Order: sequence, then C-alpha cells, then structure tokens
Amino acid sequence: MERGCSFHLTAASYCMLGKLRIKAKRFDETRNAFERCIQACINSVTNQTTELHGAYLDLIKCLIQLKRFPQAIERLTTFIKPRQPNQNAEAYLQRGIAKIRIFTKYTAHELIKLS
Repeated sequence: MERGCSFHLTAASYCMLGKLRIKAKRFDETRNAFERCIQACINSVTNQTTELHGAYLDLIKCLIQLKRFPQAIERLTTFIKPRQPNQNAEAYLQRGIAKIRIFTKYTAHELIKLS
C-alpha cells in the first residue's frame, strides 16, 4: 500500500498513508505523511479545504501522541485563528487536551520557565 501511495502524490494518498501509519502506531512517519498532505493541499489548484482540515487535525493528534505538546498547541492556535468558532469544535478540544497534558507533565517551576 505504501508503494502505491508513493507514486501518486495527491493529498488523498498522503492522508490515506498517514491513517494507515496511525493504525500501525508509527507516529513519526505519520507526522511526515500528514505534513506532506497539507503541503499538497496548499499547492493544489483545486479547493481541498475539507482534506486540509482533516489532515491538520490528524497531524495535531499525532503530535499529541508523540508528546510534543507545545508544538501541538502552537499549531492548533494558528489553525483556529482564521476560522469561525463554530467550525472548530474538534480543534478546540484537541488544544485543550494538549494543554492539560502539558500542565500535568511539568512542575510549576518548569511551567514558569516555558512561559
């Protein structure tokens, strides 16, 4: 399956490859696949807003699994800003999950140093 997706450089194939790698729990490779999907959506001539939205949320979930909470929070914040609040319920949820996990990971002194 990975070989077939490698030949067709479309956003849908990168998204499919990322979802397959999530099931295999290969999160570093999953992150790369979703980042390529986002780039393919951005560089595409056609409107792929739905595909881009899904890939971005899947990338954030992957970053949370990799315990890269500050990076996940930053990406979610930039993702949420240009959109209307009612369209981003899942993005707000994922950002909240990442914030909760980052606060439980660090002590009070470490959190002060981060901010």
